[in-house]
Amino acid sequence: MRNRIATWALPCLFTLIATASASAVTYEQAVLADNPIAYWQLNEAAGSTSVVDTVAGRVATVIGNPVLGSPGPSSDFPGIGSTGNTAVAFDGSGDALETSGVNNVPYGAGDYSVELWFQASFASTSINRDLFSATNAGGHGTLLEIQPVSGTGRRLRFLHRAPTGSSGGQDVFFTLPGNGDPFWDTFHHLVGVKDDITGGMVLYLDGIAVGANTPSGNFGATAMTIDIGRLVPGSNLRDFLGTIDEVAIYTQALSASQVAAHFAAAFVPEPASISLLLIGGAALLRRRRATV
Repeated sequence: MRNRIATWALPCLFTLIATASASAVTYEQAVLADNPIAYWQLNEAAGSTSVVDTVAGRVATVIGNPVLGSPGPSSDFPGIGSTGNTAVAFDGSGDALETSGVNNVPYGAGDYSVELWFQASFASTSINRDLFSATNAGGHGTLLEIQPVSGTGRRLRFLHRAPTGSSGGQDVFFTLPGNGDPFWDTFHHLVGVKDDITGGMVLYLDGIAVGANTPSGNFGATAMTIDIGRLVPGSNLRDFLGTIDEVAIYTQALSASQVAAHFAAAFVPEPASISLLLIGGAALLRRRRATV
Protein backbone atom coordinates (compact mmCIF):
# COMPACT_ATOMS: atom_id res chain seq x y z
CA MET A 1 0.00 0.00 0.00
CA ARG A 2 2.81 2.44 0.84
CA ASN A 3 4.34 1.91 -2.62
CA ARG A 4 1.14 2.63 -4.52
CA ILE A 5 -0.12 6.19 -4.95
CA ALA A 6 -3.16 6.49 -7.17
CA THR A 7 -3.30 9.33 -9.73
CA TRP A 8 -6.18 11.00 -7.87
CA ALA A 9 -4.11 11.04 -4.67
CA LEU A 10 -1.09 12.82 -6.12
CA PRO A 11 -2.66 16.32 -6.09
CA CYS A 12 -3.51 15.76 -2.43
CA LEU A 13 0.10 14.75 -1.79
CA PHE A 14 1.43 17.90 -3.43
CA THR A 15 -1.08 20.07 -1.55
CA LEU A 16 -0.09 18.53 1.78
CA ILE A 17 3.63 18.89 1.13
CA ALA A 18 3.30 22.45 -0.17
CA THR A 19 1.24 23.44 2.86
CA ALA A 20 3.77 21.91 5.21
CA SER A 21 6.61 23.64 3.36
CA ALA A 22 4.91 27.03 3.61
CA SER A 23 3.97 26.84 7.28
CA ALA A 24 6.36 24.29 8.77
CA VAL A 25 6.79 24.74 12.51
CA THR A 26 9.05 22.31 14.29
CA TYR A 27 8.10 20.88 17.66
CA GLU A 28 10.78 23.00 19.36
CA GLN A 29 9.40 26.16 17.74
CA ALA A 30 5.84 25.29 18.78
CA VAL A 31 6.91 24.75 22.39
CA LEU A 32 9.02 27.91 22.62
CA ALA A 33 6.25 29.99 21.02
CA ASP A 34 4.07 29.22 24.05
CA ASN A 35 6.69 30.53 26.50
CA PRO A 36 7.62 27.67 28.81
CA ILE A 37 9.38 28.63 32.03
CA ALA A 38 11.69 25.61 31.61
CA TYR A 39 12.38 23.26 28.69
CA TRP A 40 14.80 20.35 28.95
CA GLN A 41 15.27 19.02 25.41
CA LEU A 42 17.63 16.31 26.73
CA ASN A 43 19.98 16.33 23.75
CA GLU A 44 23.12 16.05 25.88
CA ALA A 45 25.68 13.44 24.89
CA ALA A 46 26.24 10.14 26.64
CA GLY A 47 28.40 10.60 29.70
CA SER A 48 27.14 14.10 30.53
CA THR A 49 26.70 14.73 34.25
CA SER A 50 23.92 17.31 33.88
CA VAL A 51 21.22 18.50 31.50
CA VAL A 52 20.36 22.15 30.86
CA ASP A 53 17.02 23.76 30.10
CA THR A 54 16.84 25.77 26.89
CA VAL A 55 14.89 28.71 28.33
CA ALA A 56 16.67 29.80 31.51
CA GLY A 57 19.72 27.57 31.76
CA ARG A 58 18.44 25.63 34.78
CA VAL A 59 20.65 22.63 35.43
CA ALA A 60 19.36 19.19 36.39
CA THR A 61 21.93 16.77 37.78
CA VAL A 62 22.23 13.26 36.40
CA ILE A 63 21.71 10.74 39.22
CA GLY A 64 22.49 7.04 38.93
CA ASN A 65 23.18 5.69 35.44
CA PRO A 66 20.57 6.92 32.99
CA VAL A 67 21.79 6.69 29.40
CA LEU A 68 22.00 10.11 27.81
CA GLY A 69 22.23 10.27 24.04
CA SER A 70 19.65 7.49 23.64
CA PRO A 71 17.37 7.39 20.58
CA GLY A 72 14.50 9.86 20.91
CA PRO A 73 11.11 10.06 19.23
CA SER A 74 12.37 11.76 16.07
CA SER A 75 12.47 8.52 14.04
CA ASP A 76 8.67 8.49 14.13
CA PHE A 77 8.17 12.22 14.70
CA PRO A 78 10.55 14.12 12.38
CA GLY A 79 9.33 17.53 13.58
CA ILE A 80 11.18 16.92 16.86
CA GLY A 81 14.41 16.99 14.88
CA SER A 82 15.86 14.25 12.74
CA THR A 83 19.38 15.49 13.48
CA GLY A 84 20.64 16.09 16.98
CA ASN A 85 17.57 14.80 18.81
CA THR A 86 18.30 12.36 21.59
CA ALA A 87 16.59 11.36 24.83
CA VAL A 88 17.40 9.83 28.22
CA ALA A 89 16.83 6.13 28.98
CA PHE A 90 16.15 5.09 32.59
CA ASP A 91 16.78 1.56 33.85
CA GLY A 92 14.19 1.54 36.66
CA SER A 93 16.72 1.48 39.49
CA GLY A 94 18.23 4.65 40.92
CA ASP A 95 18.17 6.79 37.78
CA ALA A 96 16.91 10.38 37.75
CA LEU A 97 17.46 13.93 36.55
CA GLU A 98 17.02 16.36 39.45
CA THR A 99 17.17 20.11 40.08
CA SER A 100 18.16 21.79 43.32
CA GLY A 101 18.68 25.26 44.78
CA VAL A 102 18.69 28.06 42.22
CA ASN A 103 17.79 25.56 39.49
CA ASN A 104 14.39 24.73 40.99
CA VAL A 105 11.34 25.98 39.09
CA PRO A 106 8.83 28.47 40.57
CA TYR A 107 5.40 27.51 39.28
CA GLY A 108 2.04 26.63 40.79
CA ALA A 109 0.77 30.03 41.96
CA GLY A 110 -2.02 29.67 39.42
CA ASP A 111 -2.27 27.97 36.04
CA TYR A 112 0.43 25.56 34.94
CA SER A 113 1.19 22.86 32.40
CA VAL A 114 3.75 20.04 32.32
CA GLU A 115 4.64 18.41 28.99
CA LEU A 116 6.93 15.56 27.92
CA TRP A 117 7.41 12.59 25.61
CA PHE A 118 7.88 9.04 26.88
CA GLN A 119 8.24 5.42 25.87
CA ALA A 120 7.64 3.01 28.74
CA SER A 121 8.14 -0.69 29.35
CA PHE A 122 4.84 -2.42 30.11
CA ALA A 123 6.60 -5.13 32.10
CA SER A 124 8.17 -2.52 34.37
CA THR A 125 4.92 -1.22 35.78
CA SER A 126 4.22 -3.76 38.52
CA ILE A 127 4.79 -0.70 40.72
CA ASN A 128 4.17 2.98 40.11
CA ARG A 129 6.68 4.40 37.63
CA ASP A 130 7.15 8.17 37.76
CA LEU A 131 7.85 10.27 34.70
CA PHE A 132 7.78 13.68 36.40
CA SER A 133 7.61 14.89 39.99
CA ALA A 134 7.64 18.40 41.46
CA THR A 135 8.14 18.64 45.21
CA ASN A 136 8.65 21.25 47.92
CA ALA A 137 10.52 19.99 51.01
CA GLY A 138 9.58 16.46 49.96
CA GLY A 139 5.88 17.25 49.55
CA HIS A 140 4.39 16.62 46.13
CA GLY A 141 2.66 19.27 44.07
CA THR A 142 2.58 17.57 40.67
CA LEU A 143 3.03 13.97 39.53
CA LEU A 144 2.88 12.32 36.13
CA GLU A 145 3.20 8.56 36.48
CA ILE A 146 2.18 5.11 35.25
CA GLN A 147 0.35 2.99 37.83
CA PRO A 148 -0.57 -0.70 37.97
CA VAL A 149 -4.29 -1.49 38.08
CA SER A 150 -5.34 -4.76 39.74
CA GLY A 151 -1.90 -6.19 39.03
CA THR A 152 -2.47 -6.63 35.30
CA GLY A 153 -3.61 -3.29 33.90
CA ARG A 154 -1.85 0.07 33.61
CA ARG A 155 -3.05 3.65 33.78
CA LEU A 156 -1.67 7.16 33.52
CA ARG A 157 -2.00 9.42 36.55
CA PHE A 158 -1.84 13.23 36.72
CA LEU A 159 -1.83 14.50 40.32
CA HIS A 160 -2.29 18.08 41.54
CA ARG A 161 -1.87 18.47 45.29
CA ALA A 162 -2.27 21.77 47.16
CA PRO A 163 -0.85 22.36 49.63
CA THR A 164 2.05 20.10 48.73
CA GLY A 165 2.38 17.00 50.86
CA SER A 166 2.27 13.22 50.95
CA SER A 167 -1.50 12.71 50.71
CA GLY A 168 -4.61 14.30 49.28
CA GLY A 169 -5.02 16.25 46.08
CA GLN A 170 -6.89 15.59 42.88
CA ASP A 171 -6.15 12.97 40.23
CA VAL A 172 -6.87 12.43 36.57
CA PHE A 173 -6.54 8.82 35.39
CA PHE A 174 -6.50 7.20 31.95
CA THR A 175 -6.41 3.44 31.35
CA LEU A 176 -3.65 2.27 29.02
CA PRO A 177 -3.66 -0.68 26.59
CA GLY A 178 -2.56 -4.10 27.72
CA ASN A 179 0.69 -6.00 27.28
CA GLY A 180 1.58 -6.66 23.66
CA ASP A 181 -0.29 -3.61 22.36
CA PRO A 182 1.68 -1.46 19.85
CA PHE A 183 1.17 1.46 22.25
CA TRP A 184 4.21 0.27 24.20
CA ASP A 185 6.48 0.19 21.14
CA THR A 186 6.69 3.90 20.46
CA PHE A 187 6.89 7.35 22.05
CA HIS A 188 3.87 9.28 23.28
CA HIS A 189 3.17 12.94 23.98
CA LEU A 190 1.85 13.64 27.50
CA VAL A 191 0.56 16.93 28.94
CA GLY A 192 -0.98 17.71 32.33
CA VAL A 193 -2.79 21.07 32.57
CA LYS A 194 -4.11 22.87 35.65
CA ASP A 195 -6.36 25.82 34.73
CA ASP A 196 -7.52 28.32 37.36
CA ILE A 197 -9.81 30.16 34.95
CA THR A 198 -11.91 27.15 34.03
CA GLY A 199 -11.39 25.48 37.39
CA GLY A 200 -10.26 22.32 35.64
CA MET A 201 -7.31 20.00 35.25
CA VAL A 202 -6.92 18.02 32.03
CA LEU A 203 -4.69 15.14 30.96
CA TYR A 204 -3.76 14.97 27.29
CA LEU A 205 -2.26 11.95 25.50
CA ASP A 206 -1.01 12.29 21.93
CA GLY A 207 -2.80 15.59 21.45
CA ILE A 208 -6.20 14.47 22.75
CA ALA A 209 -7.84 15.15 26.13
CA VAL A 210 -8.28 11.77 27.85
CA GLY A 211 -9.42 12.81 31.33
CA ALA A 212 -10.36 15.77 33.54
CA ASN A 213 -11.02 16.72 37.14
CA THR A 214 -11.54 19.81 39.30
CA PRO A 215 -8.40 20.94 41.15
CA SER A 216 -8.46 22.52 44.60
CA GLY A 217 -6.14 25.42 45.39
CA ASN A 218 -2.60 26.36 44.41
CA PHE A 219 0.67 25.27 45.94
CA GLY A 220 2.15 28.72 45.45
CA ALA A 221 5.07 30.13 43.51
CA THR A 222 7.64 28.41 45.73
CA ALA A 223 10.51 27.02 43.68
CA MET A 224 9.82 23.33 43.15
CA THR A 225 12.43 20.56 42.99
CA ILE A 226 11.97 18.78 39.67
CA ASP A 227 12.64 15.06 39.37
CA ILE A 228 12.50 13.44 35.96
CA GLY A 229 12.30 9.66 36.24
CA ARG A 230 11.54 9.19 39.96
CA LEU A 231 9.16 10.10 42.78
CA VAL A 232 11.15 12.07 45.33
CA PRO A 233 14.67 13.42 45.93
CA GLY A 234 17.05 11.09 47.74
CA SER A 235 15.05 7.91 47.19
CA ASN A 236 14.72 5.15 44.60
CA LEU A 237 10.93 5.00 44.88
CA ARG A 238 8.90 4.51 41.70
CA ASP A 239 11.91 4.81 39.39
CA PHE A 240 11.00 4.94 35.71
CA LEU A 241 11.93 2.22 33.21
CA GLY A 242 11.86 3.57 29.69
CA THR A 243 12.84 6.73 27.84
CA ILE A 244 11.85 10.37 28.43
CA ASP A 245 12.36 13.43 26.22
CA GLU A 246 11.39 17.09 25.72
CA VAL A 247 10.29 18.03 29.26
CA ALA A 248 8.63 21.48 29.45
CA ILE A 249 6.95 23.42 32.27
CA TYR A 250 4.65 26.41 31.76
CA THR A 251 3.16 28.96 34.16
CA GLN A 252 0.00 29.02 32.08
CA ALA A 253 -2.64 26.50 31.10
CA LEU A 254 -2.07 25.26 27.57
CA SER A 255 -5.33 25.16 25.65
CA ALA A 256 -6.59 22.12 23.82
CA SER A 257 -5.65 23.75 20.52
CA GLN A 258 -2.11 24.52 21.74
CA VAL A 259 -1.58 20.93 22.90
CA ALA A 260 -2.90 19.63 19.58
CA ALA A 261 -0.63 22.05 17.71
CA HIS A 262 2.43 20.83 19.62
CA PHE A 263 1.62 17.21 18.81
CA ALA A 264 0.95 18.05 15.15
CA ALA A 265 4.27 19.91 14.90
CA ALA A 266 6.06 16.69 15.82
CA PHE A 267 4.99 15.28 12.44
CA VAL A 268 6.16 18.20 10.30
CA PRO A 269 9.20 17.18 8.23
CA GLU A 270 12.27 19.37 8.24
CA PRO A 271 12.76 21.47 5.06
CA ALA A 272 15.24 18.99 3.58
CA SER A 273 12.75 16.17 4.08
CA ILE A 274 10.00 18.23 2.48
CA SER A 275 12.20 18.80 -0.57
CA LEU A 276 12.82 15.07 -0.84
CA LEU A 277 9.09 14.42 -0.65
CA LEU A 278 8.46 16.95 -3.44
CA ILE A 279 11.14 15.34 -5.62
CA GLY A 280 9.75 11.88 -4.89
CA GLY A 281 6.22 13.01 -5.63
CA ALA A 282 7.27 14.55 -8.94
CA ALA A 283 9.07 11.34 -9.91
CA LEU A 284 5.97 9.30 -9.14
CA LEU A 285 3.85 11.62 -11.26
CA ARG A 286 6.26 11.38 -14.22
CA ARG A 287 6.33 7.60 -13.90
CA ARG A 288 2.55 7.45 -13.79
CA ARG A 289 2.21 9.60 -16.90
CA ALA A 290 4.81 7.53 -18.74
CA THR A 291 2.79 4.36 -18.26
CA VAL A 292 -0.57 5.81 -19.34
